[in-house]
Amino acid sequence: MPVKEKEKIKNRLNSASSIVVAAAAILAIVYLYLSGINPILSWPAAIIILLLTGYMISTANGFTGFFGMYMLGSKRGTWIIDKLASRGRPYWEFMADWGLATGFGLLSYFMFKKRISAKMAVFGAISAVLIMFFVVPFMADSFTFINIPQISSRLASAPASPSVNLLAYAIYAVNFIGGFTLFILYSIIYNAVSILYGIGTYLLSLSTAVPNTAALSSQVPGVAPLIPGITIPIFAGLLALILILVVHEFSHGVLSKLLKIKIKSIGLVIFGVIPMGAYVEPDEKKVLQLKAHEQNRIFSAGIASNILLSIIFTALLVVMLLYVLPNYVTSFVTVTAVLNGTPAYNVIAPGSIIYSWNGHTINNITALEAAAVQDKAFSKVNVVTNNGSYSIIAASDGKIGVDLAQESGPVPGNAASQIIYFIYTFVALSAILNFLVGVVNLLPIPGFDGWRIFQTSIKDKRIVNAIALIAVIAILINILPWIWEA
Repeated sequence: MPVKEKEKIKNRLNSASSIVVAAAAILAIVYLYLSGINPILSWPAAIIILLLTGYMISTANGFTGFFGMYMLGSKRGTWIIDKLASRGRPYWEFMADWGLATGFGLLSYFMFKKRISAKMAVFGAISAVLIMFFVVPFMADSFTFINIPQISSRLASAPASPSVNLLAYAIYAVNFIGGFTLFILYSIIYNAVSILYGIGTYLLSLSTAVPNTAALSSQVPGVAPLIPGITIPIFAGLLALILILVVHEFSHGVLSKLLKIKIKSIGLVIFGVIPMGAYVEPDEKKVLQLKAHEQNRIFSAGIASNILLSIIFTALLVVMLLYVLPNYVTSFVTVTAVLNGTPAYNVIAPGSIIYSWNGHTINNITALEAAAVQDKAFSKVNVVTNNGSYSIIAASDGKIGVDLAQESGPVPGNAASQIIYFIYTFVALSAILNFLVGVVNLLPIPGFDGWRIFQTSIKDKRIVNAIALIAVIAILINILPWIWEA
């Protein structure tokens, strides 16, 4: 058999085995998610699975890889960037400058040595404030698809107070002055200080009769993993992440092409089977020879595209909520928790869907409250759930001890409803993830676009390094609550 024919057969076998390994990894991760195993066990298990999967796939196919991550790229797609760059040059340059202006607010006028005009700096600063005021609040619906109870439950139950309003005004002021860069730095530092204060309060209380454990449990982690199949829906989450990463990197590529920089290849950075990033590989030596503002335009293009996409997807989300979902999505009431020592404890399982309460059909909290009016001390409460039917004697306060929440989902057995709900999930995740990726990329941390922008724009590298060190320390502190949350 000719050598070339043997090589073809070998490549096909490697591709087939990689598909089998990838499918097995996806099934294993889905199983970990559905099994309800404690995150302290399931997350390390998922990471190990992804490490082994990435190693096996990269080894079999000869990809460049390390620690389960590998690059899957090609020169074939570069024509798309060429086509995009051949049209709308003023738009791409305006978008890149707008990315710098929203990223750094009024400071962009001074930071970029007046290559950003005063009008653009003001426009960017106002854009940042308007996005925080009109766009970000509508992303709250996106949190229903992020399965991180340690964060979402406390954010949802946070009480309103005058201090919250003051904090909101402070955020708007920060956004106007320093754009989303100052906003993300302010956010992670503020939360880090809160966490340190909570730890300090708890340590000081250890000398008392009753340690103040609430000082720790009230702290919200400022950093959380977004893993398709574990913390976000697998298919809609993967689709949203791929779109975000492709648009981000293609925008870098288009600006590079406009500045006569050759694109070597484009592709994805994959961890196991999960896309962790996309990349467009320009000629880095040529990029470093460009003027500072030209380099910054390349670095900011991806950020601007993600922020713009977050606005577009949020608008789509609002349209779906108002005009589409009422016709295709049903609401239902779920049991979020069962209180220890109450009549329903070890009877009704958390996560159960309430179908009926005392003979009344339940599809929202209002209907349940109306049905529960007749519940008196020691009366019989008849509850029908997706896990079974129960007759429970209420406690002396007329309650059986369940915490409830209203949720929404597709109509069972309705194909159109299933499709609409999938689109809704994708749109909601795209809205918030585009915003998060765009804003977080502004951080002056090595490997992020913000690092490159700071490096080219601030001569005194001690200032850049100091800001980067503060950001890294703040992020590490934001991770600490996971130690006691797990």
